[in-house]
Amino acid sequence: MKRIFRVLTMAASLVGFTTTAADAQQTKRVGDLPQSASPAMPGESMTRSIGDQMYAPQAAVAAVQPAGHRSPLKRLRSRTGYDACNDCYSSSCGGGCRPQRGGSRGGLSGGSCDPDTWLRAELLLWFPQSRTSPLLAGTNAQPGGLPVVGQPGFTPQFGGRTSSGMETGFRADVGKYFADGQLGLGARLWFLSDATEGYSASSDGTVSLGVPFFDTAFGAEGGLLVGFDPNVGGGTVLNGTLDIATELSIAASEFYGRLAVLDCQDYRVDFLGGYSYFNIEDDLALNVSTVRVANPADGLTRNFQDRFSTTNNFHGGQIGFENVVRRGRFSMRTLTKVHLGNMRQRVAINGASQRFFAGNPNVERFNGGIFAQDNQGVQRRNVFAFAPEANVKLNYRMRNYVTFSLGYSFIYWNRVALAGDQIDRNVDPTGLLTDAATVASPARKFEDRGFFVQGIDLGVSIDY
Repeated sequence: MKRIFRVLTMAASLVGFTTTAADAQQTKRVGDLPQSASPAMPGESMTRSIGDQMYAPQAAVAAVQPAGHRSPLKRLRSRTGYDACNDCYSSSCGGGCRPQRGGSRGGLSGGSCDPDTWLRAELLLWFPQSRTSPLLAGTNAQPGGLPVVGQPGFTPQFGGRTSSGMETGFRADVGKYFADGQLGLGARLWFLSDATEGYSASSDGTVSLGVPFFDTAFGAEGGLLVGFDPNVGGGTVLNGTLDIATELSIAASEFYGRLAVLDCQDYRVDFLGGYSYFNIEDDLALNVSTVRVANPADGLTRNFQDRFSTTNNFHGGQIGFENVVRRGRFSMRTLTKVHLGNMRQRVAINGASQRFFAGNPNVERFNGGIFAQDNQGVQRRNVFAFAPEANVKLNYRMRNYVTFSLGYSFIYWNRVALAGDQIDRNVDPTGLLTDAATVASPARKFEDRGFFVQGIDLGVSIDY
């Protein structure tokens, strides 16, 4: 959440800057009508001071307009496609490329269609790619059945490919043109809400519950029993709970420049280049608590906590092209670019466990969980990464300066470390609930994979 607040703070600062610039620009461009040199005498009506000019023909009105007044009938042709046809982006008066741009620009109140500042805000409805993890939870509904892979009645509950579905987010893009629109500088910020997925269950032993793994001591599938009733007299009965939670967060910021390589009446092509930053974090937490309630009923309690966390920070450059094609009030905008740079990856593995008896205040604490034992610690590395990005938008201009858009976005990173990929399901159970043993498994892992997000964008753009 702190990262999202920082992104929102930056976005708010940029919006404040552009609003101030718009106010200054409007004040500068819209001239005030000069005051009359001869104020009306007391008792004399305003209608009388104006006289018959109120009903003069258009030519007479134009003749007496003050020097500081800009007539809305006279508009300049601009880079956005306005060519004195009473509408911005018009293609009804001919087309073709212009060797040079028009002259002066007008403000919001001046009626000109030559914006030099853009402000875009978008609601993101995106779908992150499914993540993977080993099988971490299973049940067995058969009486006395073991929650172990390969046993009759075993049902996997969490593991493999997991997807959190659609996530919402926000994207802002602000910037300003220079050199009569040939050059531009902009900033883009976006983030997605945290994508969460998990599993939570409790068992009194009627339905067996456990954490399955491959037992390296016996060379076969095994697991940790959480809730179990052997349904046989004299067997140990366990009650317990199992909780698994995952969380994925993504945020980005970009600072870029644009150069017009082709600027025509109804279409424009810009070359883009700049700096890119991406932050991708993934966490997976496993918490287990099991209590011995019968045979013997001594209340022996065992707790296990495992946590796997990954952080990916990308710093690099970007190059690409943006194309805009206009037809009346509709336009199509396409963006294709690639981000190239360094991905700083970090993997952290932590585990802990406790054991105690009911009514006994002495709690034994151990430095290790189930999948986090001698493989605990923090690893870091730098790898070269690239991230192609594509975006296409259909725009409808509601007003000369306000445009609504519907688009599709796709971003792919070729090397991202995710939490589930760092779990080794090969476990030596002799290392559980002890600090004395040194075990070879689970082993320390540092793996990455390709990862993408895609989805729909709903936006509004203000150009002034």
